[in-house]
Amino acid sequence: MWDEMRWHTYHSFRSPLTRMILILWVAFMVDFPVSGQEVDLSLTPAPVVPTVLTMCYFIERNTSGLTYDYDKAQAALDLATTHVNDFILPPEIQIRSVYSDIGRDCTAKTHVVGMAMKQREQGINCSVYIGPGCGLAAEIFSDLISVWDKPIIGCPASDVGLSAPASDYTVISRTSITYSVIAGVFIRFFKAYNYTTPAVFLDQSASFFQQLGVLMQQYLRKGNPELQYGATFISFRSAKDSVEALQARLTKATTVSRVIILVADAETVRKMMILAHGLGMTKGDYIFVAIELYDSDVWGDYTWNKNDTSDSVRIICNVHSVVHVHRVYTMVPVP
Repeated sequence: MWDEMRWHTYHSFRSPLTRMILILWVAFMVDFPVSGQEVDLSLTPAPVVPTVLTMCYFIERNTSGLTYDYDKAQAALDLATTHVNDFILPPEIQIRSVYSDIGRDCTAKTHVVGMAMKQREQGINCSVYIGPGCGLAAEIFSDLISVWDKPIIGCPASDVGLSAPASDYTVISRTSITYSVIAGVFIRFFKAYNYTTPAVFLDQSASFFQQLGVLMQQYLRKGNPELQYGATFISFRSAKDSVEALQARLTKATTVSRVIILVADAETVRKMMILAHGLGMTKGDYIFVAIELYDSDVWGDYTWNKNDTSDSVRIICNVHSVVHVHRVYTMVPVP
């Protein structure tokens, strides 16, 4: 009898159907609990654990007279991060941001190095650094970040190159209009009309124009050897200098040049042109060049129409004497 049962068992397991049932049963016992638990037979994929890349913002905030300010850009940065995570990056990769407040002024901030090192000690591994806005701070910052082999996106860090050539800062990339580009425009302008003795007025009251002036001196003299000795740079402070002091500087400019560059905002240009008109400098003998990078409250409104008693003076100044360096945008139709 025992031999008969063993024969039937042996031949039953040799059956393909029997072996399939056995395999399914073993798989069921291994993968699914059966003792008093509900079994979910749905084939739910395992959740994806994304790789999170950290963007570290080192941007000034609550600034005055600067084009960059985290308080103004924060909403746009947050929206951009959300959009990239939701619609551009795959689920396996996501980005997040960490912000560090580096102050409100544009100076050679050495404390940004300490802040970055403290972040690293806290376990924050930054994949990219965005900022500083100030080129002086970005130069110092890059000395440390280059050791870590991380990229820096200047925001805008347009004045990088004050301490050393901009090409020396290999980890910094800049997407905005840079001071060297502005200086290059002036060099081409001077060469086109053979101007070799321009007088450049540098407003020291706003850090943006102060640094622009320093870079202009370097690039103008480097880009055109004739300007090294022919150009005259005149510093002034629009917020502090008296009318008499500004008139004295304009009078000094007439002794060296008929081409005057005003590195200042619209209100200061307006003030200087009214004074120049009073000195008889708007009759066509002198040309004034003002910088207006793009429409912005930072630069002010470059228009003669202010609805005040000086409007008639502004008409004469703008029509006959002032050349505006202004960026032209080309509108590309959306398909």
